[in-house]
Amino acid sequence: MAPPFPHLNVCSAYSMRYGTAFPRALASRAAEHGMDILALTDRDGLYGAIKHVQACAEAGIAPVLGVNLALDVPAPSLLPGLPPPRRPKTGPGAEDRVTVLARAGGWSRLCRLVTAAHHAGERGAPRLTRELAGEWAG
Repeated sequence: MAPPFPHLNVCSAYSMRYGTAFPRALASRAAEHGMDILALTDRDGLYGAIKHVQACAEAGIAPVLGVNLALDVPAPSLLPGLPPPRRPKTGPGAEDRVTVLARAGGWSRLCRLVTAAHHAGERGAPRLTRELAGEWAG
């Protein structure tokens, strides 16, 4: 049997419409499965981060914090040499997205990145641009 691995794209119930379990339930279930690391990457914000860290501490699991943001990329026709998407993306939540994880000491950078993405996008629709990603990469 392969050793367990951490899932790095995990939304909690704080990501309305995208996650169903609260951080305590996620940490408890991860501990039941013998996992020693658990990430939380809520959609468009760090909504459940504090509860996640607390729940992981109670369960004896190392927390990983991150965020799942919409990626502001050029239209496929503007990317020379790349084939067009296999299927058109339509409907809510169909945009390209990226998960950004905080490394040691990266909490403040992650907070600033989320804030900048919210300022870059329309109200309620944060966007991570290439420039923002480069500015806050560490």
